[in-house]
Amino acid sequence: MHLTDIVGDIRSPFFIWEYKAQVSGGTLYHAVSQAIAGGSACVQAARALAHFVGESYEKPADAIAFSVAIDNVNAQLLVHWYSPLDYRYKTQAVRTFNLYDPDQLPQLINVAKNNVSYGYG
Repeated sequence: MHLTDIVGDIRSPFFIWEYKAQVSGGTLYHAVSQAIAGGSACVQAARALAHFVGESYEKPADAIAFSVAIDNVNAQLLVHWYSPLDYRYKTQAVRTFNLYDPDQLPQLINVAKNNVSYGYG
């Protein structure tokens, strides 16, 4: 097994952005759906890498990823993890930001910066 078999084209395996434009028929629902798949792939890659180097992630918080699903109006922050109790990948919406609210947009940017800082250590 090679490292590229595990991570594929994932560039930041801890934070995913999915954007769908309403003008082309995209919705927040579509963006969330793709973010769930991408976030689960990130968690799966982290678990596979841990296994590859001989470690294991036993607790759900050991391998987590974040994603933001965006349409023209809203951005929804999601957290993804693997549950060893029922052997499933899980996703939970954390918060929805209104992109037109002058107070919420800087908060979203701050959350994104914090997630990137967390991911790169």
